[in-house]
Amino acid sequence: MVADSFAKDSLGWQIQQTQQRVSEWLEFTFMNNTPDIPQGSLPEFPRWFGWGIFWLIFALALAWLLWAVGQLFLPDLQRWLDRGPALTGTIKPSEKTIGATEWLRRSRHWQQQGNYAEACRAIYMAMLEQLHDKDYVPRKLSRTDGAYLECVQQLAKPDPYQFLLQVHEQLCFGSTEISVETFERCQKAYQVIEQL
Repeated sequence: MVADSFAKDSLGWQIQQTQQRVSEWLEFTFMNNTPDIPQGSLPEFPRWFGWGIFWLIFALALAWLLWAVGQLFLPDLQRWLDRGPALTGTIKPSEKTIGATEWLRRSRHWQQQGNYAEACRAIYMAMLEQLHDKDYVPRKLSRTDGAYLECVQQLAKPDPYQFLLQVHEQLCFGSTEISVETFERCQKAYQVIEQL
């Protein structure tokens, strides 16, 4: 009577039975010696099949792990890649032919969006184009903010250039937010540059 009352169809019991069967099958598949088990009680699979299943599960687990780690670090990697050229003060190759007028248009766009950091960066890029266009400092992809600073110190009025270079360094290396006031000062500095 006690044996009859034991439920053999509960979910827990079925899971336990499945685990037991899988573990016995894996043990049988990966054992070097043949156990004393009647051959009809376990499925017959070639030895390579067990190893194939093992490596397939391993590869899927590894792929999932790499995907999960990628999803975890992808935003940081994307930010790092986007800021990469800005960290050294160089111009991205795709940006080197954009004129000062286009950079100013982009600056206004970012200002309207409330992204003053990108708006100031666009003014900085317009300043670099002005330096190149006026033949003050020729464009070089490898030139850093420090190198530009040395070059503009030789100009008659280096102050507006120096200010924009300092703001750009704050953008790249500082942790402070760029405020509306800083953006307005960048605009005024660029207006002085245009009049020179």
